[in-house]
Amino acid sequence: MNLAVHGKFEVENPIAIFGGGAWQPGSEGWKLSEEIGRLATKNGYTLVTGGYGGSMEAASKGSSEEGGHPVGILYAPPKVHHPNPHIDQYHVAEDYMERMSMLLRVPRAIALSGGSGTIAEIHASIALLRRFESRYFALWRPFWEVRLQPMLTELGPESPGHMDWVSSIDDVGKWLKIS
Repeated sequence: MNLAVHGKFEVENPIAIFGGGAWQPGSEGWKLSEEIGRLATKNGYTLVTGGYGGSMEAASKGSSEEGGHPVGILYAPPKVHHPNPHIDQYHVAEDYMERMSMLLRVPRAIALSGGSGTIAEIHASIALLRRFESRYFALWRPFWEVRLQPMLTELGPESPGHMDWVSSIDDVGKWLKIS
């Protein structure tokens, strides 16, 4: 499956990773994201992130070290907000909302711990899951379950897309093989 966004670029077999931009090298969140980037590349995916620091940089680093070619989607010119050094190519959206729209076009995504931007991506992803069968979305259970379970219970189980909880690297590996 390929991702074509606004005719601007195409990515073969994409996977998006959503997560906090403030993680520092060596932190648990950084290590997790780096390992997931590595695992996604081992499983034949092209990593797509928001292109900046934290989880985006860690995942890109893991993917790149595994021989992948991570893609970043920025919302400001590189002279204003520098892309992380581990992405092979980047695309600049006109603004933050276009950037989010481009990221949400990726049919498979995983949400790690994060803040308001990650929450916005999660809510939009859940809305898309409820409409499209060909979407696959995973939430990092240790962080998101207590925060989102009440909302997900209220929404009910009807969803043509596929949402899963993951709690370990092994879970992520199994989830990557679901299609």
